Parts: sequence; C-alpha cells; structure tokens
Amino acid sequence: MSYTTNCEMLDEVRRHSDPACDRFYHTYLPLIRLHGRDCGVADCDLDDLVQIVMMEFFRNDHFVYDVKKGSFRGYLRRVIRARSMDILRKRYRAKRSDSLTEENPDELFLDSRYDEEWRDFVQEEAMRRLRRAVMPEHFQQFCMLVLQQRSVKEVARFYDVPRATIYTAFRRTRTVLEKIVRSIEETAR
Repeated sequence: MSYTTNCEMLDEVRRHSDPACDRFYHTYLPLIRLHGRDCGVADCDLDDLVQIVMMEFFRNDHFVYDVKKGSFRGYLRRVIRARSMDILRKRYRAKRSDSLTEENPDELFLDSRYDEEWRDFVQEEAMRRLRRAVMPEHFQQFCMLVLQQRSVKEVARFYDVPRATIYTAFRRTRTVLEKIVRSIEETAR
C-alpha cells in the first residue's frame, strides 16, 4: 500500500492522465476505507464512500484540490470525514433511530486514528521505496535488524561477513530511509 502524497502524480491527474488517475484511485482506496471505518461507516457502505470521495476529487471532469488551501493530507482527511458523515446521516434518516451518536466517534479520536494510519502509511511507502533504492542484500539485512530485531552478530553470521560490514550497511540504509521519510513528509505538506 502506498499512502503518501505524490505531487507528480497529482499533477498528472490534473492533466487527465488515465494511468495517474488509476494510480491515484488504487493508492488512496485503502486509506479512505480505513478512515471511513474509523468514522463509523459500516463495511457494507465503504465502497460507496470510496466512490463518493473519488467523485469529490474529480468534479466536472477536473481534479479538485488547491495547494493554497493546505496540505493534501489534511484536505483528504476533511473530505473523507465529511462524506462519511453524509453516509451516516443518510443511514440515520433511513432508520429513524438514535444510533447516529453511537456511530459517530469524537473528533479527537478520529484525529488520532488518522495520524496513526498516516504513520503506518508513510512507513509502508518508505520501506517500498527503500527496497528499490538500496542493494537487495542491504535491504534484507536492515529488515533482519529492525523488523525481526536480530542482533548484528546473528546477521553477520547469517551473511558470513564481518560485523563492521553489517554496521556500515545498516547506517547507509538508515540514512537513505531517513531521506525517503523526509521526502514523503515534505511532499505531504
């Protein structure tokens, strides 16, 4: 899953590039579903939410997002929430019950959930980009050290190299990862 704001992709979407529009859809579909669920939208309505949110971005056959009004990340959050609340209100009217307040979590909870999902999102995208940016062996060593929490000694023994080699590869890979994360965060502003 890739959840980062890619300005180049947004520019291509503005120019009506079909592959970019398709990438945009598939990139943000999981995040829209996750945050919609956090807002209280039932699983059976999540596909409708995705369609409604996408229609919001592609009104009148042109892409709607103004950089001057804030970050794409914040704009996307507001759109998802607003359309989720529309769906919940529609369900409420259909049921004529008092369940809306139970299905509508408070704003602080939604903000914290969105921020949590965004961090996961950035982490997944950063790791995807890191895999392409460094040598496969260095990526695997990095994963063993960080994700599997193996010791340097274990990794060095597994690859049959000195520990200094593992330390060097780890530092270089971590530096590349930090640059990637900074790039992702800057793009999202």
